[in-house]
Amino acid sequence: MNKTADGLQIGVIFYGDQMNVSAANSLLKTLEEPRENTLIIILAHNVQNLPATIVSRCQNIHIAPSYSQQTQQWLTGQLSETQQADFDVEQLLENAHGVPFKVLGELSDGSYATYQAHQNQLLSIATHPLMINQTQDFEGNELEVLDCLQNLVIEAIRLKTSGQEGGLVELNQVIQTAKSEFLFKLLDDVYLAIRLSKTSVNIKLLLDNILIVWSHITHLKQYPQISANY
Repeated sequence: MNKTADGLQIGVIFYGDQMNVSAANSLLKTLEEPRENTLIIILAHNVQNLPATIVSRCQNIHIAPSYSQQTQQWLTGQLSETQQADFDVEQLLENAHGVPFKVLGELSDGSYATYQAHQNQLLSIATHPLMINQTQDFEGNELEVLDCLQNLVIEAIRLKTSGQEGGLVELNQVIQTAKSEFLFKLLDDVYLAIRLSKTSVNIKLLLDNILIVWSHITHLKQYPQISANY
């Protein structure tokens, strides 16, 4: 907690949607018995992953992501010469939903390389369905893969609804034939899977079911029921 000049205490919780059950319960107790002159700001990329009991006690403010030229220029200025040569800034922003500080965080801790490997494999599955038989690298990393797939589907929906093309060639191929309705349904299932990952659910089996749908997303005639089984 930091104090302002007028005595107001301000606390900021980053990545609130990634809290475990224990942390969420502790925060809920604080929200139920708030102290005077205290402001708690909870930042979350996916508010759906926050417990409803927490969301109901907060004022919700949506901050739209930015893919503007100004944002790209700022982000480029934060990268080293090597990073500027290795990465496409526009694609980095797409992967991070237009949140430049998330890009910097992923690059600094090395998680972006792993993320990129998952992304490439997921795109291969969508464009070459037989690749679904080669997902050994996903074992033990189910939640990370779901997060990556969530970002891909969100980006696909954004591009399809705006009639634009993105920096990922394979994703552009997917949105040409995938139905918007099915992309939204898949996104709902991915959201649910991420929430269920905090329970005793068999997350590997759930991810396998979602990947089967993803591998057929470009030529589905009817969307299968995944959520109904959980």
